[in-house]
Amino acid sequence: MAKAVPSWVWRPASKIRGVIFRPIVQGILGFVSTIIGGILMFGRGSSPGLDMGPTAVWGVEDVFLYIGTSIVNLAVWAVTSVVDALLGVNAALLPVDPGPLTGLVLYVMVAIEIGLIVEGLLRLAPALLSAIPGLSGVKTLLFGG
Repeated sequence: MAKAVPSWVWRPASKIRGVIFRPIVQGILGFVSTIIGGILMFGRGSSPGLDMGPTAVWGVEDVFLYIGTSIVNLAVWAVTSVVDALLGVNAALLPVDPGPLTGLVLYVMVAIEIGLIVEGLLRLAPALLSAIPGLSGVKTLLFGG
């Protein structure tokens, strides 16, 4: 006769845990996981990196990656422009037919170009260091007041 009575009657605490507390805990965990997912979406975005589709979401991490990529692309463009200009000047000034003074002309041209590049870098470095917040101390250390 004891078999006809359900087992939870003798242990009501387990039935209360199963019926009442399990949905409450699952609801709390679902809410917390949604909040954590939103925080991660804000930080990381929908996928790491800048190669994303039209429906992708950028996160805070991607902003710094985009700024760094833009700065590197600008530096590559500037260096490529300087090299192209120097190659154009070299092509215009070097004699077509090599003669006895070709080596001397080449030596003088390379010396002038290196001097111009160093002078340009010495003028550009303080300007860049003072333009970037937090690096003006490095400018003062390297170049003085």
